[in-house]
Amino acid sequence: MNNGHKGFEPGAMALFMAMHEAGSNIWRQLQDHAQIGPLLAKDGRAGVILRAAPISNPSMQFTLPIGEPNPDKRAGYDRFAGEKINRLATHPTHRASSESRRPVEERYGGAVKGGSFFWSISGLWPDALDELLAVLTAVEIGDMALVEAQGLLKHTGNEYVALIGSFKFKSL
Repeated sequence: MNNGHKGFEPGAMALFMAMHEAGSNIWRQLQDHAQIGPLLAKDGRAGVILRAAPISNPSMQFTLPIGEPNPDKRAGYDRFAGEKINRLATHPTHRASSESRRPVEERYGGAVKGGSFFWSISGLWPDALDELLAVLTAVEIGDMALVEAQGLLKHTGNEYVALIGSFKFKSL
């Protein structure tokens, strides 16, 4: 049922709201984190772009800002977040966009495959932080188990894997 609004799907709105809540919760924890918070403050990183797409239909991407992304860089963050999902979707055996990372071609890590959705973040540096935030958001929303998230970060060699236990998840 579309309630008379063209293109409106109640399930999509629920996902959008859950994405915002999960991403915002994890973003606040990153800002307050003893090790990561100073990195964000040093670089003036005040927000990111979060994208999610069903694994069954990766072209149907939901996009929203988390925090306050730099307005001058927001369009680039959005483009990179989408590119990460699109690239990950073309590599069915990959669990993260970092597995096909090629910075010289502006192909970065930061997207991961959850149980039902691709999760992509753009706006942090190094891009291992994008990947960490994507994984944490997937766990927070309940699309990835914590043990799976730890395994994925170990698999990709993410330097922040040891920090995953310091986050609190509403979904757990």
